[in-house]
Amino acid sequence: MRRNPTSNLAFIDIMSCGLGAVILILVLLKNQQVTPNELAALDHAALDQQIEALLKQKEANAMAVQDEQSALSKLNQQITDLRARQAVIATIKTNTLSAIERLQRKIKESEQKLNELTAEQTINPIATQNRRQEDYLVGLNVEGKRIAVLVDSSASMTARELIAITNYKVQSDAKRRSAAKWQRTLRIFQWLIARAPEDSELLVMSFSNQATVQTKPNWIPVRDQQALAVMQKAMLSVTPYGATNLEKAVTKVLKQRPDVIYLITDGLPTQGLNQASILSSGGCGGMTALKKTVSGECRVTLLQQAASLTNSFRGKLSVILLPLEGDPQAAPEFSKWVLSTGGTLISPAATWP
Repeated sequence: MRRNPTSNLAFIDIMSCGLGAVILILVLLKNQQVTPNELAALDHAALDQQIEALLKQKEANAMAVQDEQSALSKLNQQITDLRARQAVIATIKTNTLSAIERLQRKIKESEQKLNELTAEQTINPIATQNRRQEDYLVGLNVEGKRIAVLVDSSASMTARELIAITNYKVQSDAKRRSAAKWQRTLRIFQWLIARAPEDSELLVMSFSNQATVQTKPNWIPVRDQQALAVMQKAMLSVTPYGATNLEKAVTKVLKQRPDVIYLITDGLPTQGLNQASILSSGGCGGMTALKKTVSGECRVTLLQQAASLTNSFRGKLSVILLPLEGDPQAAPEFSKWVLSTGGTLISPAATWP
């Protein structure tokens, strides 16, 4: 049987088309295929990018860590410096506290010594009232309701000898106050105060060129220990200097109307109230700014002027005379004066009191 040629041709065409399609598919697939080498190359590039990024991050982190370490190092150094300063401050504080403690101890010791000295120098009239007057001076009793004590504080009260007095005139105030004769004068003054009657009042006056009341106010009760202490302190600060103006002291004390007057001095006065007196002696003003010396006759005149002020005085005047070199007329002239008032003149031994 004869086959149809047209049918065979169509089959061949169909097969050819199918084969071509297969070939085309294979070609396309071949063009899109990635080789292992290409795939490895792609993986290395990605990894290199990641590594580079990580290295950059590491470098940045390292720099950040370095900055943090630098800041930490600075902080540690600051802490070290502060601790060193703290140690120095602590040492200074310890030394300062030790110095303060030493100063406080010295202040306490000084205060204790001062209190001891003050206790030794404080007048205690009540404690000494039991002593008999005769144990110290015969004939001189401290009596009266209003007792005035005049203490000569002129330059001559530093020494007995004229040459020593001249030397003390160029010394410091402290040296003058520590002079043996002045210290003895203060002891005599304390002896009088200690034996004043308990119900009496006191007026204390020091005098040289000027007369100064040392009791504040003028009269203080003997029982007033505080007032006595203040007066005592004032007397301890007096410095012997200048001339002896007894007339000025007597004038001032008589205005306070005392019952009795006790005078501690060492000789005739050297200065009066007036520089040119109208007395028949020819005038005697005593030592002045221009006149540095005074004669014995003039000094007697000055004492007589002071004594004349007590002509109307109804109380007693007693004198404790500390002998002065080159003043022989002092004792007889003072004796006349005290006898006219009914008082007592005492020239005690060098060892009293």
